[in-house]
Amino acid sequence: MFEIGFSSNATGARERASPPIDRRASPPAPSLHETVLDQLPQALVVIDASARPSFCNAAARVRLATTGWSMAGGPLRPPHAADQAAFSRALEQTCMRGLIRMLCLTVGTRTLHAALTPLDVQGQRLALLLLGNDASCGPIELQLFAQLNGLTAAEARVLAGLNRGRRPAQIAREHEVALTTVQSQISAVRAKTQSASIFSLVARLARLPAIKAALDSGSSDAA
Repeated sequence: MFEIGFSSNATGARERASPPIDRRASPPAPSLHETVLDQLPQALVVIDASARPSFCNAAARVRLATTGWSMAGGPLRPPHAADQAAFSRALEQTCMRGLIRMLCLTVGTRTLHAALTPLDVQGQRLALLLLGNDASCGPIELQLFAQLNGLTAAEARVLAGLNRGRRPAQIAREHEVALTTVQSQISAVRAKTQSASIFSLVARLARLPAIKAALDSGSSDAA
């Protein structure tokens, strides 16, 4: 005999047998392409001729938010209103004429370089917006490079400053140490990395493979 046991309280039995179902629609799982693009440290945004975005990778979402771009469900607008005309003109040339354009935009007291390249997706003329970075390489690449070359923590901090375009005197002020200390640390970094000059050292950093920090999942031995 096949038996199924239920509580004598039919309502309680139904509640235990049939737990409430959350019928709210779950967001669609990201595609393989989206997952791969989210791993890239390069900020990528796909926009149409009216600057409405159809895709932003993870790096772009962070970059747009931290540099003051305006979107709010509508067209993408550069951080500084004075740059809007140049941005719109470059976007029109990219989408309508297939030209590659580069812009130098104002972000507070700094500048941000951005490039627009044409995309033709099933007959739809779009543009790929690429946003520039503040440094030659990211913090994960920098940390791995420092570990690879046996740099001390202090030398790694100096290297990070050089990577951001800081001069030795600026690094000394930021770290509250003597300029001679920073100069000595730079000499040690150059010796350990076998770099003939600061210029060649920073150029090596720019050639490192770009790695998106394990921001969302996974781990890195750099920790």
